[in-house]
Amino acid sequence: ARGGYEALQNELEGDLARLWWRNLGRDDRVVADHGRELRLPFLDENVVSMIANCPIRSICDLTKEDGIGDKKILRQVSISLGLSEKTAYRQKRAMQFGSRSKKYVEVDRSESAIGSRRRKRREAKIKAGARSG
Repeated sequence: ARGGYEALQNELEGDLARLWWRNLGRDDRVVADHGRELRLPFLDENVVSMIANCPIRSICDLTKEDGIGDKKILRQVSISLGLSEKTAYRQKRAMQFGSRSKKYVEVDRSESAIGSRRRKRREAKIKAGARSG
């Protein structure tokens, strides 16, 4: 791992400081837009406080590969609560990848589609300028 435990500690502190305005506001709005309330049990104040006060080496083990050493403490707690080791040691994925939902969302990124969008935007600007002038 680049930078080792000290760099990781600094990055985690920065992530935690930014989490509230960078991710959670957006996530809450998206979920609320669908008439639901976002539940984040791992972000419970007591859980966050406990983890933040743990030595970094009890949280993760950088000598082990991803899926083993990352999120070490959460994996250990999960197993102690009855989750199978196979499940506890699954590699973390971003939600859109972990849920496999990305394969259902098709986006046309071909050059013709991109050019078409640019052309439409340019034409809209020209029309808007003609109307205001």
